[in-house]
Amino acid sequence: MDGEKMLTAEKFLILLINEETAKMKTPLFFRYAYTGALIIELLTLKKIALEKARFKILVHLQDTTPTGKAPLDYLLKDMSATGSKSLAGWIRKYCNSPDYKIMELLIESMKRNGILSCFQ
Repeated sequence: MDGEKMLTAEKFLILLINEETAKMKTPLFFRYAYTGALIIELLTLKKIALEKARFKILVHLQDTTPTGKAPLDYLLKDMSATGSKSLAGWIRKYCNSPDYKIMELLIESMKRNGILSCFQ
């Protein structure tokens, strides 16, 4: 893994893989788990900041410099292109999206780092 730290979202993904069949169970809540985990990673890296408003929490971009982690960079790019939203708005956007771009990026990153050798 070249000394890279695994993303929390990647750890969640590992929990969903059946070791015997190499297939992934995808419970409904999983999108919320990996979306929240990625947003927390961005917050920890000081790429975003949260501001408590009256009835919501706003997300403000602080640093759009790429992290080198495809899932995080995808969120940063999307957030900078889309503009400001509430934390709940970002979570809804990624959890209700019909595409699986973030999950695909997580899987590709894990394959590239040797964490997943075969995945169906």
